[in-house]
Amino acid sequence: MSRVSIILRVKNEGRTLGQVLEGVGLQRGVEPPELVVVDSGSTDDTLAIAERHGAAIVRIRPEDFTWGGAINRGIEASSGDIAVMLSGHCVPVDEHWLRELIAPFGAPEVAATASRHVPDLCVDPLEAVELAEWFPPGEAPVEAGIYSNSAGAVRRAVWEVHRFDEGLMLCEDGEWAMRVRAAGHRTLYCPRSQVVHSHRPAVDVVYRRWFWRAFTGVAFIEGARDGQILYLGYKTAKYLWQDLRMLWRDGRPWAWWRAPFYELARQWGAFAGARLSRSGRVGLRGHDYAIRVPRPIALVDPILRGLERPGRSHVCG
Repeated sequence: MSRVSIILRVKNEGRTLGQVLEGVGLQRGVEPPELVVVDSGSTDDTLAIAERHGAAIVRIRPEDFTWGGAINRGIEASSGDIAVMLSGHCVPVDEHWLRELIAPFGAPEVAATASRHVPDLCVDPLEAVELAEWFPPGEAPVEAGIYSNSAGAVRRAVWEVHRFDEGLMLCEDGEWAMRVRAAGHRTLYCPRSQVVHSHRPAVDVVYRRWFWRAFTGVAFIEGARDGQILYLGYKTAKYLWQDLRMLWRDGRPWAWWRAPFYELARQWGAFAGARLSRSGRVGLRGHDYAIRVPRPIALVDPILRGLERPGRSHVCG
């Protein structure tokens, strides 16, 4: 049986890390995994929690942090044939999460597997809509372009040839998956391997997230070329309509008022990222994550935060 190492990237995850590691300890049907925590400057009790659970600690300076670099340092410090990546706030749903995630590695052509992400009870409804789009329910593992270092596994032998890009500030996981598929390997989505993982989607964060997805090619944005601004309007309207239908279906019509801002940020970010990538000016690396968010989006986010009221903008408010 292959040895499994779990790599956790953390910084000030003291509120959730204990629950995550307890969930890891409850896993059945697998040998106890090696735990490696990569910390980039925690000032809370994150490291004390990790040490109590027997994790090896790898420290990196905050100014040296990139997502891909942290993963590479963690795998370097591990000994497993399979490296499982798990964010410090991704909680396994049940005791079968790890078994379901690593089972497909019995096939030698499989390079990576990805868990399904399900929202927590207090998730923003618009984040729940996006999670449902990217991580749908299912049973058997399926061939898919989905891969996430928030909760995913890679074959060490493949990683030794194809390491994670340490220059990209976001979407290093999707970019890596595209490279290994191009090299002839398979990546699978395992919907029965589930973690609780969701964030509040501030519109400036949504813009950056989708900028990088499109910039790295993770999200293919058809028509994002010079002179096709009308296409941006079309995509915003199309996906806004889908958002509204899903919010109505899920009984959350009170979130409708935020949907136009969220969808405009998503489509505008994707449009800008795709255009820049195709322009040949691909110098956005490392800490250039601080890409300039369009002024209308930068201004609207604090306004939306101020308008939100407990019990109205989140499921459990």
